Amino acid sequence: MKALKPILISDFTINNLSGYLTNLTDTIGYNPVIAPFNQVQQVLLDPHLECWQSTPDFAIVFCQPHKVIHSFNKLLNNETVTLDVILNEVDEFIQQLISCSSRVKFTLLASFTLDANTYYGISAYHLTNGVAYTLAQINNRLAQKLTQPNGFYVLDAQRWINSAGANAYSPKLWYLSKIPFHNTVFECAANDINACVKTLLGFTKKLIVLDLDDTLWGGIVGDAGWQHLILGGHNALGEAYVDFQKTLLAIANTGVQLAIVSKNEELVALTAIEKHPEMILRKNNFVAYKINWKDKAQNIYDLATELNIGLDAVVFIDDNPAERARVQEALPQVFVPQMPNDKLLFPSFLKALNCFPTSIISNEDANRSQYYNDEKNRSQSKLTFQSIDEWLATIDIKINAEPLNSKNSARVTQLFNKTNQLNLSTRRLTEKEITEFTAQSTNSIWAFSLTDKFGDAGLTGILGLTFKNNIAYITDFILSCRVMGRKCEETMLAFAITLAKQNKCNTLVAEYIPSPKNKPCLSFFITSGLVQTNNTFFWDLNTEYTLPLYINFTNVH
Repeated sequence: MKALKPILISDFTINNLSGYLTNLTDTIGYNPVIAPFNQVQQVLLDPHLECWQSTPDFAIVFCQPHKVIHSFNKLLNNETVTLDVILNEVDEFIQQLISCSSRVKFTLLASFTLDANTYYGISAYHLTNGVAYTLAQINNRLAQKLTQPNGFYVLDAQRWINSAGANAYSPKLWYLSKIPFHNTVFECAANDINACVKTLLGFTKKLIVLDLDDTLWGGIVGDAGWQHLILGGHNALGEAYVDFQKTLLAIANTGVQLAIVSKNEELVALTAIEKHPEMILRKNNFVAYKINWKDKAQNIYDLATELNIGLDAVVFIDDNPAERARVQEALPQVFVPQMPNDKLLFPSFLKALNCFPTSIISNEDANRSQYYNDEKNRSQSKLTFQSIDEWLATIDIKINAEPLNSKNSARVTQLFNKTNQLNLSTRRLTEKEITEFTAQSTNSIWAFSLTDKFGDAGLTGILGLTFKNNIAYITDFILSCRVMGRKCEETMLAFAITLAKQNKCNTLVAEYIPSPKNKPCLSFFITSGLVQTNNTFFWDLNTEYTLPLYINFTNVH
């Protein structure tokens, strides 16, 4: 993809952060623009400055609190100033930030930090004039008022400072070059910014594939038996394995799936998972497993294929360097972390990985394991029918459509930025951009949810429309791969035709924009009945488009 262009706005020399972003070796490239030095307010308020003319994609604002909140600087100088006065000035700064939000897709703001070289004494958290207490209130104010729907994300800059330890702040560098931090801070900041951007653009990992022996527990279960595995108990290594599993479960709660690929006897391994009293992860926490003596690379490939997950969304965790090297060579798209030799470091190593989702967790994320289990039951039930339509007619499909609203906008944003296969245009939009799109009277976005007798698939589809000159244009046609082939595609298309007629249009138009992964969308439209001219599809709205009788469809206005 084309390199992204962030604008870096700061009151100190920020070229080092620009360099680290530029040199990141990742799926996203960066070509930063550096705003004029120490002119934060001017840059935020003036859209005509040269730095804005290059049309940056997003903004990174990294400032020192005493530079942009002058009343806080008075507090640092032990002058008398009330918290209300300081927070009023923070509100003014927030308005300045908001004033530039229309120029970028989103804004990343580094939280404010204190110079660790300064001693604030026992009054640091005093409720009247404590410096640390006041700064905490400032950061809370920023987090409360700079909301994600408006395209703002506050990043934890204190983590960057902590990564550098006692050497985070450099008085000498400040006087020599107006750089307050050592490079470790900027390196950590670049990695966190990159992780945040990948989350917003849907590049996070979706599946963790795990080894078992000496990875999830200590010991070889086939040799020692499950009763003698190192896991939990009054044992440092056993406690580390338990914490490692707890961390995996916490990641799974964000919507990332867990699977097993292990060279073991299946019954022996599953018995250990179900019977060992210290196991945190049980069989139902894993969406799939391949426990056999086959090549792990082939097993991972087969798993990803069965789950319809791209290899670039897979993480493989194994304690064995030889197995990691084999998978890395055979499946270069798979992310293979180089696990530390010391198993006591497994939990902290996993927590430090920044390739997993970090945005708001939707209901669909929290219930994704259940969705996959439901899908297994559907797949098994298909085997008893002669045709797909015959099977679909028996599973009580209910599809609901509702317009974009405050309750579904976070999930809609996720689908815009994560869905690849059935995606007409693959345009990536922030929550703010989606809201701005629907604010125009000629545009609308609808969210589709699906349930059947096996379970609730959640919000899985998006339809975007623009009405212009008696023509209805499908701007977005997005559907999760989990529900492809269950007539949700046809239902969305039929509803688009209904809306087009209600808006007195004569023709419906859908333009397919190819991407490396969205050929399934082209395949659907080719078989949809619409008239095709190259990559554009048309439907004469004088012609009816009927749904199968077994689809129970409702829409909420």
